[in-house]
Amino acid sequence: MHLPSVDSFIVITVIKVVVVFAVLMTVLAYLQWVERKVIAHIQVRPARIAWGRTDCSSHWPTSSS
Repeated sequence: MHLPSVDSFIVITVIKVVVVFAVLMTVLAYLQWVERKVIAHIQVRPARIAWGRTDCSSHWPTSSS
Protein backbone atom coordinates (compact mmCIF):
# COMPACT_ATOMS: atom_id res chain seq x y z
CA MET A 1 0.00 0.00 0.00
CA HIS A 2 1.35 3.37 -1.05
CA LEU A 3 0.76 6.33 1.25
CA PRO A 4 0.47 9.73 -0.41
CA SER A 5 3.35 12.03 0.19
CA VAL A 6 2.97 15.25 2.12
CA ASP A 7 3.43 17.34 -1.04
CA SER A 8 0.54 15.69 -2.89
CA PHE A 9 -1.64 15.95 0.22
CA ILE A 10 -1.03 19.71 0.39
CA VAL A 11 -1.74 20.17 -3.32
CA ILE A 12 -4.98 18.20 -3.13
CA THR A 13 -6.06 20.11 -0.02
CA VAL A 14 -5.35 23.48 -1.67
CA ILE A 15 -7.34 22.43 -4.75
CA LYS A 16 -10.29 21.40 -2.57
CA VAL A 17 -10.18 24.69 -0.67
CA VAL A 18 -10.11 26.69 -3.91
CA VAL A 19 -13.05 24.74 -5.37
CA VAL A 20 -15.15 25.15 -2.21
CA PHE A 21 -14.28 28.86 -2.04
CA ALA A 22 -15.22 29.40 -5.70
CA VAL A 23 -18.54 27.60 -5.32
CA LEU A 24 -19.33 29.49 -2.13
CA MET A 25 -18.56 32.89 -3.67
CA THR A 26 -20.71 32.09 -6.72
CA VAL A 27 -23.64 30.97 -4.59
CA LEU A 28 -23.37 34.07 -2.40
CA ALA A 29 -23.32 36.34 -5.44
CA TYR A 30 -26.51 34.76 -6.79
CA LEU A 31 -28.16 34.97 -3.36
CA GLN A 32 -27.40 38.68 -3.17
CA TRP A 33 -28.81 39.17 -6.68
CA VAL A 34 -32.03 37.35 -5.71
CA GLU A 35 -32.25 39.37 -2.49
CA ARG A 36 -31.99 42.64 -4.41
CA LYS A 37 -34.63 41.50 -6.90
CA VAL A 38 -37.03 40.57 -4.09
CA ILE A 39 -36.46 43.83 -2.23
CA ALA A 40 -36.95 45.80 -5.45
CA HIS A 41 -40.18 43.93 -6.09
CA ILE A 42 -41.41 44.72 -2.57
CA GLN A 43 -40.54 48.42 -2.93
CA VAL A 44 -42.28 49.05 -6.24
CA ARG A 45 -43.46 52.64 -6.20
CA PRO A 46 -45.75 54.40 -8.64
CA ALA A 47 -44.17 56.71 -11.13
CA ARG A 48 -43.89 60.40 -10.33
CA ILE A 49 -46.55 61.30 -12.90
CA ALA A 50 -49.01 58.93 -11.24
CA TRP A 51 -49.02 61.19 -8.16
CA GLY A 52 -50.57 64.09 -10.04
CA ARG A 53 -48.89 67.42 -10.62
CA THR A 54 -45.14 67.42 -11.00
CA ASP A 55 -44.77 71.08 -10.02
CA CYS A 56 -43.31 70.90 -6.50
CA SER A 57 -43.72 74.61 -5.86
CA SER A 58 -47.51 74.23 -5.66
CA HIS A 59 -47.16 72.03 -2.56
CA TRP A 60 -45.37 74.61 -0.42
CA PRO A 61 -47.18 77.46 1.28
CA THR A 62 -46.25 80.88 0.07
CA SER A 63 -45.31 83.77 2.31
CA SER A 64 -47.70 86.15 0.52
CA SER A 65 -50.79 84.74 2.26
